[in-house]
Amino acid sequence: MTELYSLAETRGGTVWLKTNAGIHRYHASTGKPVNMTKTLKISNGSVKILRHNDRVMLMAGNRFYRLNETSAQLLFSHPGPEGRSSINNFFIDRNGYTWTNTGKSISCYDGKKWTHFPIPCQKVSGLYGFNHAEGDMYWFGMSSGVYHLDLGETGLKKTAEGKKPGLEKFYFKNKPVNEPVRN
Repeated sequence: MTELYSLAETRGGTVWLKTNAGIHRYHASTGKPVNMTKTLKISNGSVKILRHNDRVMLMAGNRFYRLNETSAQLLFSHPGPEGRSSINNFFIDRNGYTWTNTGKSISCYDGKKWTHFPIPCQKVSGLYGFNHAEGDMYWFGMSSGVYHLDLGETGLKKTAEGKKPGLEKFYFKNKPVNEPVRN
């Protein structure tokens, strides 16, 4: 039985699929999926496919690709601030910035460079949720709780004092959101 993990459709109608059997490309005109795992030279490990505006993106290990009707174009790689070779998830915000989690930090790629925001808790195994709220406020749902990042007026740049914004753990009724709240 084939399990489907993620999929996205290009503007031209090609559907890219990530399954337990590999990475596939399907177009209604051909009538059958084509396994692209070997063609793209991408392992079937940590892979995620998503669509943002008119772009279909694929993340494999620490590499990001743009998918078109027949192939994949390498866009950029994530260096990993702590030397890790892979990331576990990614999201694209309204500005087109790519956000990732490598285990010890949240990283943002603005199209030119990476900015890393250390996670206060070292027990993080995954980035599961992402929300780009009003202005430059971001929410991240991770295995260790919910975190908030307010970039304010400086955006991804450091302030005049040389500090950059940091992640803050979100608390509800003086308890971290990943702990039960009893009334």
